[in-house]
Amino acid sequence: MKEIMRNNDKEELILRLNNLRDIDKELFKDYLKGKEINLSKIYTVYSGGDDLVLVGPWETMIIFTIFLNMEFRRFTCCNDDITISAGLAVVKPKHPIAAGIREADELLKRSKMAGKNRITLFDTTVEWVVMSELVNFFLFLDNRLNNTNSTINTGFLYRMLKYNEMAKTYFEENKILGLKFLSLLTYDIGRNIIKRDKKSG
Repeated sequence: MKEIMRNNDKEELILRLNNLRDIDKELFKDYLKGKEINLSKIYTVYSGGDDLVLVGPWETMIIFTIFLNMEFRRFTCCNDDITISAGLAVVKPKHPIAAGIREADELLKRSKMAGKNRITLFDTTVEWVVMSELVNFFLFLDNRLNNTNSTINTGFLYRMLKYNEMAKTYFEENKILGLKFLSLLTYDIGRNIIKRDKKSG
């Protein structure tokens, strides 16, 4: 990782953010409009051995972690035996850094326990390839919410959170009622996205 950072100054990294593999580039460009993705706001707290602790704005850190993993994969010639595990703690600005690092370390342990080559954030552990899919979904929602002709509103987002909690009760606690999330989610997407898109088209 030190070699990656040494070979890429921050200005070059910013320019290359638009080349994130597996990320919807058009949505990504729309998301960046008027937003400051400033890597100079990322601070290195610790770097030694195979450990790296960084602090920065949460949106920037999410994008940067994906980019760092992509660059690391390229640097290691996509060797599946050499991977990155990460834990990303999102805390309030005045939260003590030491406490935030401890929280991130716990999230990192969860990533490793789940099989490595994963990232844990927002109390969820996923593989890096899934992380890219989630970012695409986030960009899609952000684009729709900021569109004057949007078919998605905050109520839709709250229902997504509810379905997520229901899914957790099914997958993590084996509660059969949680499986209702599937039919509710399918109906909600069909009614508020697919059907309305056909009407507007």
